[in-house]
Amino acid sequence: MMQARRTNHGAIWKLALGLIGAASLLLAQGQGARQGQAAPAAAPPAQPANVAKQPSVKSQKEAQELVAALNAQDPDSRIKAGEVFTTDFPAS
Repeated sequence: MMQARRTNHGAIWKLALGLIGAASLLLAQGQGARQGQAAPAAAPPAQPANVAKQPSVKSQKEAQELVAALNAQDPDSRIKAGEVFTTDFPAS
């Protein structure tokens, strides 16, 4: 006698809702990009006074050294790459 397979309907619904939500976000972003092309460039939103400016790399070499430090395979090489990065770019 064959047994009926049990289906986890809750997980299926969660997956479906997640996919629908992701698709709607992508569509909304696409519409915003199209609308942004037609309108003149707006000033970026002002940051509140108590929020610090987010750090960013200032050169290609800085970016390469940061990626090397983050992608180092073993702890010793990660420490060495981090030391090189902080020595070469102390303001980062």
